[in-house]
Amino acid sequence: MGTVVDVVGREIVTRKRRDGLKRIMTTSQKPIEDTCRYVASSNELASLATDVLITSILAHARQLRPGAVVARLPVDEAVGRAVHDADTARAGLEAVSAAMEQLPRAHAQVLHSLDDPVAPLDALEQLVAEATRAKDVYDELQE
Repeated sequence: MGTVVDVVGREIVTRKRRDGLKRIMTTSQKPIEDTCRYVASSNELASLATDVLITSILAHARQLRPGAVVARLPVDEAVGRAVHDADTARAGLEAVSAAMEQLPRAHAQVLHSLDDPVAPLDALEQLVAEATRAKDVYDELQE
């Protein structure tokens, strides 16, 4: 009898956890969408600022570039590093923005999956595992 109560109790606790998670996820969907939109918008502005910065660096580098070939090398290397770093930063911002586009949709999918019934095979595996666990408890009590 105690094993039956344990099994039923586990199901009740699991259901309450799922309901609580659904409530939290439902409540947080809009703030997540807003936050992701804000981050993507900020990244777009940062990317534009990076473009302006690189354009300015290149314009000043042309003006300040020494005439002697040997003296140009350190300046060209510094400008090249700045452009490379800016491209890397821009790529990182784009990657974060792409992730921010996907996050609300993924969050909503997880939320909707909480309503989906368990697949029959998964339910069967869970039932077998629970029966095995109950049998082990019973066997242990018999000893």
